[in-house]
Amino acid sequence: MRGNYLKKLGLSAASLLITLIALEIALRVGGYNPLRDWGKGSDFAMRPSVYPGLKYELTPGASGRVWGTDLKINSQGFRGPEPSSNPAMQRVIVLGDSIAFGNNLPLEDTFSSQLQQRLVSRGAT
Repeated sequence: MRGNYLKKLGLSAASLLITLIALEIALRVGGYNPLRDWGKGSDFAMRPSVYPGLKYELTPGASGRVWGTDLKINSQGFRGPEPSSNPAMQRVIVLGDSIAFGNNLPLEDTFSSQLQQRLVSRGAT
């Protein structure tokens, strides 16, 4: 009885694997690109990354309405204004996921922007 159960489980797993492989092949042959439609107009918020361990990155200079908010990516590929050219100015970069990025939030409501405002008000930058 146990052998019959394992045989059915193995057959189900193999069937699922074959189906997923066939779907992957069909999507690749069909030219599916999930990054293609991100952003508006000719500017895209995301692009495939040139770094081997990174699948995608923000597109420097991109702007538009994506992820429920107006978005502006600076020339260095970070969300927010252009950095100061003052070498004495300290900078903090926040790395993270969609929560750190602030999906569905205006820039001034993100925790990284609020952190910057607090540091500036305390004279830390």
